[in-house]
Amino acid sequence: MKKAFFILILFLSILEMQAQNNVGIGTASPNEKAILDIRANDKGVLFPSLTTIQRNGIADPPNGLHIFNTDEQCLNFYDTAFNLWNSYCNYITTIRISQSTDAIDFSTYTNTLPGKNKFNILIDDSVTISGGIDFSTIPSASYNYEISIINNGFIYGTAGFGGNGASGTNSVSCPVFPAQNGLRGGNAITTNSLVKITIKNYGIIAGGGGGGGGGGRSDANTQLGGGGGGGASLISGKGGLAGLGGNNCQNISASNRQPGTTTTGGTGGAGYRGAGGNGGGIANPGQNGTGIGSGSGGIVGKAIGGGSDNVINNINGGQTVGAVDLMINCCLFNYLSFIARPFCLKN
Repeated sequence: MKKAFFILILFLSILEMQAQNNVGIGTASPNEKAILDIRANDKGVLFPSLTTIQRNGIADPPNGLHIFNTDEQCLNFYDTAFNLWNSYCNYITTIRISQSTDAIDFSTYTNTLPGKNKFNILIDDSVTISGGIDFSTIPSASYNYEISIINNGFIYGTAGFGGNGASGTNSVSCPVFPAQNGLRGGNAITTNSLVKITIKNYGIIAGGGGGGGGGGRSDANTQLGGGGGGGASLISGKGGLAGLGGNNCQNISASNRQPGTTTTGGTGGAGYRGAGGNGGGIANPGQNGTGIGSGSGGIVGKAIGGGSDNVINNINGGQTVGAVDLMINCCLFNYLSFIARPFCLKN
């Protein structure tokens, strides 16, 4: 009889909960907007208590799942956008970049958020950062920074400028200037030893091309080297100037450079004897100039330059062009995939 009575009470309670579509604990009239309304004057709510290792052992946690972390003595919740556990005690600040820009100096964010050392950065579809992101300017602190980036757009380093060709004829009216080296391509992302960067890349991350070296002289008294070509990137490199010579220090039989384009380095200028080197394509070094004392081509920009433990995981066709300094734990695909499209690069 008691069992039948209990089943009847349980059945009636279920019918009542279904009718009001919410549950009240400590109240007979739960708020209609709450699926669960808990009220008490002398009690609290206990979440499951897990260590960090136990928490990390939860397979495929849903977005918003909460636990109490006994190592941190703090509530944690799961964020599926970045696939990580966040903490109420050391909250990870999320920054969304929704508009294209030339370059980003990340210290503009950290300066306004003192004491914060964990950041999630979400770069929206079609957003282009044409001058790279610089984390190396973050002020030194007693702690390291952890940066997680989801890139759906395009991050490019700037291109290196071409070097000027050798100039002058050893006369008073036309002094000698040696050929210049091409400038290095810019990094897509620049960081330092205090900053660890982890990226889920659905877009493109590419270092800029190096500038071509300036053309050298043909002998001790004749300079007239051609200008080096500019490197390639969205902000393309300017080419170097041609060398000057003659009695009036004029341009004689030497030509200026060509600037780089968004994909291809500029062609080096012709010289009286020494031609300027071509600028490098995206994430490629510039070529050396020719002739005596010619300039060297600029080195290539990196996908990530500086720091340690940097990781880029290319997902769904994401592409990384250029080296990544001290990259670890990122070779997730098979060997053939790695050869076809390098995405796990270590300098």
